[in-house]
Amino acid sequence: MDASRTGLLVAEGLSEIRQDSAFGTFFSFYGDCTILEAELRAILDGIILAQRLGLSVLWVESDSTLAIHCITKGGGPWHIQATLRHIRHLLALDRDTITHIF
Repeated sequence: MDASRTGLLVAEGLSEIRQDSAFGTFFSFYGDCTILEAELRAILDGIILAQRLGLSVLWVESDSTLAIHCITKGGGPWHIQATLRHIRHLLALDRDTITHIF
């Protein structure tokens, strides 16, 4: 994810299906929002793409410890709660993995 000097946020992502060596990519323009909102929306976009590609078990990685914490432990500002609910609805945290990467 990159932020331009204007403060408008965009995201790029890659989903890989390891058993078939196939992948899908996405590019999204999120406009004027916080970095946390953009991180969560990029995670959500990646999950949706992975499900469209037919993945049944997901491993989500993010470099945002705050985004990971909000998804797995709850909390966060009110304006991200709908996105968090959507992510949690699509993920099965007992089956799928979400981890922090550097």
